[in-house]
Amino acid sequence: MTDEEIQSRDASPSEKHGFVLHVMCFPLAATYLIWTFVPDEVLHSLHITYYAPKEWAILAPTYMLCIFLAIPLLYAAVNILATPKIDSPLTIGGDSFSRGPPSVSTGSESILYPETNGSSVPEIYDIDVNIINRLVQKIQR
Repeated sequence: MTDEEIQSRDASPSEKHGFVLHVMCFPLAATYLIWTFVPDEVLHSLHITYYAPKEWAILAPTYMLCIFLAIPLLYAAVNILATPKIDSPLTIGGDSFSRGPPSVSTGSESILYPETNGSSVPEIYDIDVNIINRLVQKIQR
């Protein structure tokens, strides 16, 4: 890129938001550290009387860390609860989200590896249970 192209390029909204967030971190961190470490008497002498109790200097980061660590566990638990049991008929039959292959031919190879029509990644689809059974039986023989 030339210097003219770099100077004429406008920043995207995500770059602008990231910059503002980066710049705002410093005053917020300074305010947090002042509130945490400066004694109450000094804050009162500066006429700062309305602030959260000092115990929240420890509680708030602890709560945020616990929430940050609990989110993946809760997400996994919700997914496990939403999954049907292994002997449920819903695991075998198709549902509104399952799709067949984009082009079905007679050989199992073409069904498993369909033509990409010039694209680098083939369209995603669900493989029929009968095809899987035929392939497994062929491998076991």
